[in-house]
Amino acid sequence: MNGRRKLVHIISSLKIGGAESLLVDLLAHPQMQEFEHHVVYFHHGPNVTRLKNMKIPTYYVRGKWTRYGPTFFKRLKKLLTELKPDCLHTALWMANFVGRLYGKSLGIPVVSVIHLGIDQDGMVRNLLDHLTFSLTDQVIAVSNTVAHTLYERPRWMPSRRINVIPNGIDVQALHRNAQKARVSRTALKLEEHHIVIGSVGRFIPRKNYLLLLESFAEVCFAYPRTRLILIGFGPQEYELKQYAHQRGMSDRVIFILEQPACGYYPLFDFFVLPSLQEGLSIALLEAMSFGLPCIVSHNSVDHEVIKSGQNGLLIPSGDRPAMTKALHNFLRYPAMREQFATQARTTVFERFNIDRMAHSYKDVFEKAILEQEEQLVQYQ
Repeated sequence: MNGRRKLVHIISSLKIGGAESLLVDLLAHPQMQEFEHHVVYFHHGPNVTRLKNMKIPTYYVRGKWTRYGPTFFKRLKKLLTELKPDCLHTALWMANFVGRLYGKSLGIPVVSVIHLGIDQDGMVRNLLDHLTFSLTDQVIAVSNTVAHTLYERPRWMPSRRINVIPNGIDVQALHRNAQKARVSRTALKLEEHHIVIGSVGRFIPRKNYLLLLESFAEVCFAYPRTRLILIGFGPQEYELKQYAHQRGMSDRVIFILEQPACGYYPLFDFFVLPSLQEGLSIALLEAMSFGLPCIVSHNSVDHEVIKSGQNGLLIPSGDRPAMTKALHNFLRYPAMREQFATQARTTVFERFNIDRMAHSYKDVFEKAILEQEEQLVQYQ
């Protein structure tokens, strides 16, 4: 391919989140400098500033009266017509949906990233996906588990168009940012003897923070030096805070709202991911890169990242007794945590680095553009 091809990245949100951070890290990678980048988004967030600091043009699109009203679709189509991209790269559900529609109508190849199994999308979204998925030229699934939900629907998407590219993180940049943003224990009223459990993610039912709080309530009074830090935002914030208050844990549970997690990881003694369902968690990879032993809930014995008993501990999703037991074991047996820490760090450095991910994304973008050009030649 000659010259710099133009990529327009459409993402539903630029708030704090795994998919949002992944996009920014990807565009910062040297392999992506072969393309000209533009980012279109529908919800403001801190990652807008990061992109602007990278001199990448950003475009905020919403409807006149409601976010996704009729003028939203008109404005988005007008913008894409003016930008004339060589390829659309879409992420998160709404962006994937509208990207498919406009890619087809404007003759632009579309690469959509699926971060969560489509079996979690609900009836309406599944119907719309069923009607439009075939308009996608290439799909990137962030894990084999996510890809499996597509393989189960061959009428939606032929398997030859599905590319499994595990999420990766820029460990060096993450740790540099962590040093700059490092939070002191004093700022959070943490004593040196406190054992700190951390978790990062949106406060929504799928992340299952209520279960984590329930299990923490069963162990924290037996281990009075223990503190829990929850970093995130979302509609369950009030409910979670109320539960902590009702169980007398207000001084033991610390909520950090809408802040980047990097400055807090060095405070943690171990990390917990209690989600009912995940694609491939960026927060988990980040925590492991700091050498944090992790407790992760999952729906099967196979996990993309964690090998239970080697680099972390897997427990069944939604199983409160199992979560309580895992917390108890990590608190009672520091040697168990130390056993997992080194392997956790090694796993991320060897298998989930951003270099491998960026190279694979670049190949998919080029493939989508090349196939589109070949089709145009055939029609002429």
